[in-house]
Amino acid sequence: MAHNTEMMIHGAMTDVTVLDQPADWVDYAAAAARWSHRNLLDNAYWANPDAIIDQRGGYVVPPGTTYYNLGNLAISIGELPSYATVVRYATYDGVAYPVVKVDGTEYMTRNGTAVRGYTGAGYGIDRWRIGSAGTLTIEDGYITFASSDAILRNLEQVLETLEVGKYTISLLVENAAGTNLIIGLVSGFTSATISTNEKQVVSLTFDVTTKTSGTVYIQTANSSIKLYAAKLELGTVQTLAHQDENGNWVLNDPPPDKGMELLRCIQSTADSGDGYANKVVLHTGNKPSGSYTGNGSAAARTINTGGIGNAIIVRNSYMTCIVTNDMAFAINSSGTVKAFTSSEISFLNGVLTLQTSDTWINNSSNTYLYQVL
Repeated sequence: MAHNTEMMIHGAMTDVTVLDQPADWVDYAAAAARWSHRNLLDNAYWANPDAIIDQRGGYVVPPGTTYYNLGNLAISIGELPSYATVVRYATYDGVAYPVVKVDGTEYMTRNGTAVRGYTGAGYGIDRWRIGSAGTLTIEDGYITFASSDAILRNLEQVLETLEVGKYTISLLVENAAGTNLIIGLVSGFTSATISTNEKQVVSLTFDVTTKTSGTVYIQTANSSIKLYAAKLELGTVQTLAHQDENGNWVLNDPPPDKGMELLRCIQSTADSGDGYANKVVLHTGNKPSGSYTGNGSAAARTINTGGIGNAIIVRNSYMTCIVTNDMAFAINSSGTVKAFTSSEISFLNGVLTLQTSDTWINNSSNTYLYQVL
């Protein structure tokens, strides 16, 4: 399509024909403002609660909630002074109610009072650790991280390996005045402090001069901050989010594929030495006769790979083992692939079973993989 107009050419108004933009025309200048690097953080897109990897499935009850005598909702005890973890559910008049502990004693709260989340030191959603007595909750469109006192509390992700290069860490956050974004490396710390509560991207750039490990810290006190997404990427420019023509913050990347994000969490934490709650468990010693299924109290962890059905991936420095209901194979540290028969190794009904004394599995330390928690 085209239209006629007049333009000044060499000092005279001249009739010209201008071609209209085709329907598939791309504004490359605008697109360049929204280009994106790969996110090196795991499980860092929180704008959609369904996209969050949360294998522990934790729940907490907020402060101010009335709690009752266990087994008798007619006897109210008081109001919770702080977030309390749901430790189990108790049936009362045929209905299951959340059970929390106050000073070591179990009490009930009413249905509908529990929200997805974690409180106290330890891992919550996959790959993110509460460094001290903070609280993380999963909301509709974001997560919150709260410190109820003047003590700085950390939400952390451990970075097992950072290659040499320039990096940018960024965070889309709201209600976060006074919050610190920190990158901690063996060589030292780099930080940025947020000065206002408006929704914004805060970022900082740092250099890695020697291959190293580190930790990302989101640190706050006396507040409950809203976190929409975080990103660690190569380069000196943040590509986490941009503002549209109305000033609204828009994430550059679409929601990640949940199956692939789960796979990344499993692979990363299998190598982690920081005590991750769902990491691989190794057994050292002579191989037991017959099958072996771990400590007997924990089910094997599964992922839905989409292409090969339910699978588990187990990894240490010696080998990676991938097992499905139909097949099993492993890749050792030199890249050699080996398939296993069902009589040697299998995954059935949630149990990973080793039935071979093959030294390809048993390394020089006589350590072999047997169970994923």
